[in-house]
Amino acid sequence: MKILDDQWNDYDIKADGDHYVIILNGKTILDDHDAKHTEGVIGFQCQPGNKIEFRSVKLLSLQK
Repeated sequence: MKILDDQWNDYDIKADGDHYVIILNGKTILDDHDAKHTEGVIGFQCQPGNKIEFRSVKLLSLQK
Protein backbone atom coordinates (compact mmCIF):
# COMPACT_ATOMS: atom_id res chain seq x y z
CA MET A 1 0.00 0.00 0.00
CA LYS A 2 1.54 3.29 -1.05
CA ILE A 3 1.03 6.23 1.30
CA LEU A 4 1.86 9.67 -0.10
CA ASP A 5 3.44 12.34 2.11
CA ASP A 6 1.17 15.12 0.85
CA GLN A 7 -2.20 13.40 1.35
CA TRP A 8 -4.41 12.75 4.37
CA ASN A 9 -4.82 9.15 5.47
CA ASP A 10 -7.91 7.75 7.14
CA TYR A 11 -7.44 5.42 10.12
CA ASP A 12 -10.19 3.52 11.90
CA ILE A 13 -8.86 1.95 15.09
CA LYS A 14 -10.99 -0.29 17.30
CA ALA A 15 -9.71 -1.60 20.63
CA ASP A 16 -12.12 -3.89 22.45
CA GLY A 17 -10.42 -5.57 25.40
CA ASP A 18 -7.56 -7.55 23.89
CA HIS A 19 -8.91 -7.34 20.31
CA TYR A 20 -7.46 -4.68 18.00
CA VAL A 21 -8.54 -3.84 14.46
CA ILE A 22 -6.79 -1.12 12.45
CA ILE A 23 -8.09 -0.02 9.06
CA LEU A 24 -5.97 2.32 6.93
CA ASN A 25 -7.69 4.00 3.99
CA GLY A 26 -10.36 1.29 3.91
CA LYS A 27 -7.97 -1.68 4.10
CA THR A 28 -7.61 -3.80 7.25
CA ILE A 29 -3.92 -3.83 8.14
CA LEU A 30 -4.22 -5.41 11.62
CA ASP A 31 -6.79 -7.70 13.23
CA ASP A 32 -5.21 -9.30 16.27
CA HIS A 33 -5.45 -10.05 19.99
CA ASP A 34 -2.92 -8.94 22.62
CA ALA A 35 -3.74 -9.91 26.21
CA LYS A 36 -0.91 -7.68 27.53
CA HIS A 37 -2.73 -4.50 26.44
CA THR A 38 -6.38 -4.75 27.48
CA GLU A 39 -6.54 -1.24 28.98
CA GLY A 40 -4.50 1.94 29.20
CA VAL A 41 -3.98 5.35 27.66
CA ILE A 42 -4.35 6.58 24.08
CA GLY A 43 -1.36 8.33 22.55
CA PHE A 44 -0.19 9.76 19.23
CA GLN A 45 3.37 9.40 18.03
CA CYS A 46 5.60 10.42 15.16
CA GLN A 47 9.26 10.13 14.26
CA PRO A 48 11.53 13.09 15.09
CA GLY A 49 11.96 15.38 12.11
CA ASN A 50 8.79 14.21 10.34
CA LYS A 51 5.81 16.56 10.15
CA ILE A 52 2.56 14.99 11.28
CA GLU A 53 -0.88 16.54 11.70
CA PHE A 54 -4.17 15.21 13.03
CA ARG A 55 -7.70 16.33 12.21
CA SER A 56 -11.16 15.06 13.02
CA VAL A 57 -9.99 12.84 15.86
CA LYS A 58 -13.03 11.18 17.48
CA LEU A 59 -13.09 8.84 20.46
CA LEU A 60 -16.19 6.69 20.81
CA SER A 61 -17.09 4.42 23.68
CA LEU A 62 -17.93 0.84 22.76
CA GLN A 63 -21.39 -0.09 23.98
CA LYS A 64 -21.92 -3.75 24.83
